[in-house]
Amino acid sequence: MGEAGVLVVIGEVGVLVMTVELGVLAVTREVGVLVMVEVGVLAVLVEVGDLVMLEVGFLAVMVEEGVLVVMGEVGVLVMTVELGVLAVIGEAGVLVMVEVGVLAVMVEVGDLVMLEVGFLAVMVE
Repeated sequence: MGEAGVLVVIGEVGVLVMTVELGVLAVTREVGVLVMVEVGVLAVLVEVGDLVMLEVGFLAVMVEEGVLVVMGEVGVLVMTVELGVLAVIGEAGVLVMVEVGVLAVMVEVGDLVMLEVGFLAVMVE
């Protein structure tokens, strides 16, 4: 987040894969559980109010069941795992779900790309 080339990919409902930073992936295996697949960076959010550091300068907190808020250098990243909705609010723009399974992005930099049926990717920075 904060670096060019950051991609956010939404797959099936309840499953979200994103690059927290280039080369670092985070996968939500179930609501409220976030697993970082980088050595030394493992975070699991199971209760409301849990606060973890995803990487230096980026903090995450579960504000309600299934909702993870990540605060970084650029805006606030809000992830609703249960609904498969990702909303990014910051200098880079806003990503919202316009209808079930359909995402739209409103940014000056970046395009919304359909990787395959049910999978969308957007350059958020």
